[in-house]
Amino acid sequence: MFEKNNHTAHFKVYQTVRIAKLKAELKAQETACAAQWTAAALDGPYEKGSHPFKEYFLLAYWLLRSELQLWGSTLPSNEESLHVFVAICEALIAELQRVLSPILSEEKMSKNNNPAVRKSKLVLVRLDVLETFNDRYEEFRDLCRPDVRHESAASMSLSTMRTAVVTACARSIEYMTSSGITEGFSTVENKADVASACDLHPAAGNIMYCCSEVQDYAAPYRRMRELSNAYYSSASAKQQLELPPVPPNSIPTDTDEFTTIVLDNLFAALEERAAKFDEKGRPPLKRGLSAKSHSLFEAEDKAAEEMILTARKHLFMANNLYSVSNHLREIIEKGEDSATAKKRAVPVAGVKGKAHRLATFAKKVETRLLAEQTAFCDVLLSALGMSPQEMAEFSSEYARDKSGQGRLLKAKFSTFNTGMDALLAQQGEWRVAAAGLRDRLAALMVSKIQSEYNAFYSTYSVVKFSKKHMDEYLKYPPAVVERHLTGFFGRA
Repeated sequence: MFEKNNHTAHFKVYQTVRIAKLKAELKAQETACAAQWTAAALDGPYEKGSHPFKEYFLLAYWLLRSELQLWGSTLPSNEESLHVFVAICEALIAELQRVLSPILSEEKMSKNNNPAVRKSKLVLVRLDVLETFNDRYEEFRDLCRPDVRHESAASMSLSTMRTAVVTACARSIEYMTSSGITEGFSTVENKADVASACDLHPAAGNIMYCCSEVQDYAAPYRRMRELSNAYYSSASAKQQLELPPVPPNSIPTDTDEFTTIVLDNLFAALEERAAKFDEKGRPPLKRGLSAKSHSLFEAEDKAAEEMILTARKHLFMANNLYSVSNHLREIIEKGEDSATAKKRAVPVAGVKGKAHRLATFAKKVETRLLAEQTAFCDVLLSALGMSPQEMAEFSSEYARDKSGQGRLLKAKFSTFNTGMDALLAQQGEWRVAAAGLRDRLAALMVSKIQSEYNAFYSTYSVVKFSKKHMDEYLKYPPAVVERHLTGFFGRA
């Protein structure tokens, strides 16, 4: 125990030694988890509770609890010793602020150039950090107030830190639910070979993963919204922030509304991106050696090239909407499971309304997905000369021009064969990521294309071609066409 008549110098020594000791323990924990800190800054899926800040924060909390006991048994209880303890608290909070700063400022959080990728991960990381704050905030704040009747500089610093975390969360939410999510979606790579132009958009997966995982943060999300709205109305909170708080109407009421808005924005962004297939600067066609021999790819055949680009556009939308549809189904099922569990304890108000909102949007996505699949097959039918309009024109001309029937038949089979050659040249270039969508598209292609061609082939292949012409014009029997269409996306 320090002597009361000579404690000022001892207090300074105590304060210096204890701060150094506590900082060393925090630094040791940070070093031990260096790999986790690095992983948290990388792109990729984020797992709830995995950020090392949680363990760092809890360590600071337990160190401070132990420090309170040591301080109470070592130093006399007077104003000067209170200042010593508050200074120790402030030192620990400063360390928390140091490791928290990159998360709040996005510094070193991600090197991805697409803002939608960075922001979608930040939503989850910041909500995770906020949940850590919420779990221990009141107890931590009380520790920082040795005189519980008054706020201390340390408790006020902790409050300011939480205000910054809440506001950072709100800003991420605001970005994801605004038009900002479309940044980078309309950019089309201007390279000689963009084989993946009709694949999943690189940012779409991150956004959908965020929407799915954010459902696990319903409680911290609600608390974030409550606090953010309070800060917006508080003059003192505004003074603590470098940037103004987020307006209440910029933060959706719950995670379901957040998901619906974000995915609706994603839907619009995908449409905007798909429209680029019809504009200058669109992804170029890949002309491999095998493709050059097909008239469908000849430079002067602009109409045929437009068909290929249009098919890519529909395939791009189908790929992305199928993924959106699957994520929505998982989100709705997760919500139903959660609601069922809660109902065992207490009734859950508004569950039906939330489920209806997501289900309505899911129906919109599925309807558009079916339309894109059908449009893709319709483009192929047209490229093969088998569209209903073309077949009607052929039948009419064939019936009218008796003397030219042989010429018409040769031209019709030739159009189909050339189109089929060109279509097969795209195999491996047109990719479908999901096995379920591959099956759906293959079944639809067989249903629309092979069935139409089968009817034509069955009727007109009986015409007596010469042996040379037989091999040339009857190149693709219906069974062969069906096999090609069924396995078309098999190498995706």
